[in-house]
Amino acid sequence: MPRKVLEITAAGEIARTPDMVESSEVATVPTTNAIPRANANGQIDAGWIPDSVRTVNLQEQDGAPVLTNIATIIVGNGDLTYVGAGIARIKTASDSSANLTVREIDGSPSVTPVSVIEVPNGSLTDLGDGTVRLTVSGGGGGSLTITDASGTPTVTGIATIKVGDGDVVEEETGTVRIYTRADAVGAGVGAVLYLWRNFV
Repeated sequence: MPRKVLEITAAGEIARTPDMVESSEVATVPTTNAIPRANANGQIDAGWIPDSVRTVNLQEQDGAPVLTNIATIIVGNGDLTYVGAGIARIKTASDSSANLTVREIDGSPSVTPVSVIEVPNGSLTDLGDGTVRLTVSGGGGGSLTITDASGTPTVTGIATIKVGDGDVVEEETGTVRIYTRADAVGAGVGAVLYLWRNFV
């Protein structure tokens, strides 16, 4: 407890000092009934500060989950920036979504920033854990154009080509051959059979 003592001043007078505390009553580490004292660096040990003051409670916007008594928050590398004046910024999902770029393989078109990507109905599958699978097919409409060598006729917006049975052969992965009239010309009996099978 604070005490007062008598001292002799420079003028030779006896005076009572301000309240004083004995060294045995102070401590740099938390001690029962002791008075906090700063360490050699001028800092008070964190143990002197109650948990309710030195920890943080976190919760999502909808109220769940709730985490209490948090002393340390760990974020991804590069996601924490010190703004200054005791303020830090943590990058969240809303920050990263604004930096998404979508482009074709050849680089054009390229669109940034992108926050929403729309795909044809039925082509998107949620695999869980933030992963989705996009199944690309015709894309909701044919874009192939077929034309005769002479330029006529020309048919656009084609999604499917139908040929005679047995006239499509897969030569290698991603490549097929369609037998046409040119394959039958000069083939003798084979040509006659080919034409008969396809046109009779």
